[in-house]
Amino acid sequence: MIVQKRRMLEILQKVRCAGVFTVVGGAYASVDQEFFDGYYDVLFCGEADETWPEFVDRFAAGKSVKRFYKQRQPTDMTKLPKPRFDLLKPDRYATGAVQFSRGCPFLCEFCDIIVTFGRRPRLKRPEQVLEELEELRRLGFLACFIVDDNFIGNKKAAKELLRQIIVWQQQHSYPLRLNTETSINVADDPELLDLLYQANFRAVFVGIETPRARHP
Repeated sequence: MIVQKRRMLEILQKVRCAGVFTVVGGAYASVDQEFFDGYYDVLFCGEADETWPEFVDRFAAGKSVKRFYKQRQPTDMTKLPKPRFDLLKPDRYATGAVQFSRGCPFLCEFCDIIVTFGRRPRLKRPEQVLEELEELRRLGFLACFIVDDNFIGNKKAAKELLRQIIVWQQQHSYPLRLNTETSINVADDPELLDLLYQANFRAVFVGIETPRARHP
């Protein structure tokens, strides 16, 4: 992220001086590749659900790899595999993490989400999300952060998912405390607020463009 870019360079300088093969990716690397010139062997731009396995397979086999990777098409969220939560040690985490959607319909100047993920939210199926929540519950997690940059980017789909989460929570005596991120228009929809409450969402992170009124 932008606030971490100086620290990123400090780390990259150290690993480069040590002769370590270096791969860079993530939020800031996806919007300002020139900032990292001279500090990486490979750079990933945007989503890497397809490009990362391609790179790892070739690198592990000792084959040549590209210097720059970028997916041709946005990731199909319905085809993503379930995360390997079983590899985690739940007692070392304050919360689990699950993703429902990528993308946001808004054009906030402070946010780079639409650059990386686009303006049309892409969604997992509700059953995918429920399967991941169930895995977290089975492993003993007590909380989960729904990491979408805007959980209500598609309100209709969010409500459908929430209704199913409510049933799942009730069936298991509310095993998970949930949190997420939404746009401020969540406050304009009483039905949505009620569904979030019933689904056991305890907090919502909201990004605000600016608290200042515009002047002519």
